[in-house]
Amino acid sequence: MGKILFLRTGIFFENVTCFFFFFLVFLDSRRLDDIGELVVGGFKDMRKKITCEWITDCYIMVMLGLFPLVIDKSGYESMSFLKYRFFTYVTCIWVICLLICILKDLLCRNQISIHFRPIHAMAGLFLIFTILASFYSPYGSVNFFSKGMYDDLLVIFLYVVSFIGISLFVVPKRMHLWALGIGLGGCSIICFLQMLGFNPANLYPGVLNYSNFTSFLGTIGNIDFLSTYLCLTIPVLLVYSLKTKYRWDRLLIFPAILGLVILLNCGVSSGVVAILGCALVSFPFFFEEKKKTKIAAILCVSLIILGVVAVYFYPKKSGTVYEISQVLHGKMEDDFGTGRGQIWKQGVSLFLEHPWLGTGPGSSEYRYTIQWYRLTNGTAMSVGDSHNAYLEYLVTIGIFGTLMYLMTIITGMIFALKTRKSNAFSLALGVGILCYSMQVFFNTTIYLVAPLMWILLGLLEGIQNRKEKEE
Repeated sequence: MGKILFLRTGIFFENVTCFFFFFLVFLDSRRLDDIGELVVGGFKDMRKKITCEWITDCYIMVMLGLFPLVIDKSGYESMSFLKYRFFTYVTCIWVICLLICILKDLLCRNQISIHFRPIHAMAGLFLIFTILASFYSPYGSVNFFSKGMYDDLLVIFLYVVSFIGISLFVVPKRMHLWALGIGLGGCSIICFLQMLGFNPANLYPGVLNYSNFTSFLGTIGNIDFLSTYLCLTIPVLLVYSLKTKYRWDRLLIFPAILGLVILLNCGVSSGVVAILGCALVSFPFFFEEKKKTKIAAILCVSLIILGVVAVYFYPKKSGTVYEISQVLHGKMEDDFGTGRGQIWKQGVSLFLEHPWLGTGPGSSEYRYTIQWYRLTNGTAMSVGDSHNAYLEYLVTIGIFGTLMYLMTIITGMIFALKTRKSNAFSLALGVGILCYSMQVFFNTTIYLVAPLMWILLGLLEGIQNRKEKEE
C-alpha cells in the first residue's frame, strides 16, 4: 500500500506547528478572517483573539484528531514511546501558552472568568494523593519518570491539569467531535486495511501483516488498548449523531459504525462486553418522557437479570462466558481472562501490603512476579501492571487516591445525567466515559488512551461554563 500520510515525527516540532494551523484554519471557520488580519493589520488584532479558550481549543483539536494517528517509520516498535513523547510535549506546550495568556490578561487587567467546582477539588485530591504516594514510595525516581508503561507522576499530573484547564476555559463545540471523528475514522480505516492483509505505513515489520501479529492493530498498538480507545470514542459519536439537531453532524455516525465493526472483529471480548453493558445501562436515558424512561429501565434491568441467570447456568466448559459463569459461582482460576485471574489475585495481595498510599505510580512492574508468554516471539516477560485500572490505582496510589479518581468520574457522569435533556453533548460524553470506565475494568488506563478520557471529561464539565456565561 505504500506510505499513508499521517503525522510522521522525523521533525517533531515542525509537524506539531503545521497541524496547529491546519486545525485553526480548516476546522474553526470563525477564525478564517484572522489570516487576512494577520497579513494586512499585523499582529495587534490577532493577539486580541488569542484567548485561553482559543489556545485550549487548539490543544483539544490536536489531541482528539491527531494523537490517535501519530506514527513514525519504526511502526509498532516504538509507538508507545512516540505517543508518550507527543502527549507530554504537546500538553506542556499548551500549559505554557495558557499560563502566558493568563499572565497577559492579568497585566492588561482583562477579566478572567474562572469558577472552581467540587469536581475540581476531587481531581486535585486525586493528584495530591498520587504525589504523596510518589514521595513515600520505596522506588524513588521510578514514580516520577517510569521507563515501563509510562504511568508515572508526570503523566498523571498532565491528566489532571488538562482536565482542569479544559473544564475552566472551554465549552464543548461541534468541531471537537469532528476532530474526534477524524481520529476514530483514520484509525479504523488503517485497522480495516490491515485486516484485509495490507500493511499501511509499514506498521508491521518487514513483509509481515495482521495474520502474523494479531495482538497489534491500528494506530494505537496493542489490541487491548485499541479496544479501550474504541469503547471511549464510538459511544460519544454514535449518541451525538443520533441526538444532534445539526444535519451535517449526523455524518459522524459513519466513523462510529466503522469503529464498531473493528471492535467486533478485533478479538477483544472485554470491549464487546463494555459496549453491550453500556448500551443496557444508558438506553433508558435516551428518552425525555419519564414514562418511557421507566419502561425502558424496566426492560433493561430485566434483560440484565436474564443475562446473569443465563450465564450462571451456562452449560459449556470453555470460553469467556464459561469463565464469567465460574466467577459468579465464586471460582477464579489463574488462566481466566488470558491470565488475568492470576494477575488480579496477586494484585489484591500487593494492595493489602500498602493499602493507604500504595507504592507510587509506575511501581507495578517492579512488584509483580508473574511471568507470561503472550509475546509474538514466544519469550517470557514479567507482568508490568494489574490489567485492571482500578486495581492498578489501588496498588500504586492506595485507597484514598483511587476513591478520589472514582468520585471524579462518577461526579462527571451524574452531571451528564442531569443535563442530558438540555444539551446534546452531555449524554454523548457521559456515555463515552461510562463505556470507557467499564472497559478499563479489564485493562490498564495509560497514556495511550487515558489523556482522551480526561479531555472528554473536561469538555463535559465545561458545559457548565456556558450556563454560567448565560447567567
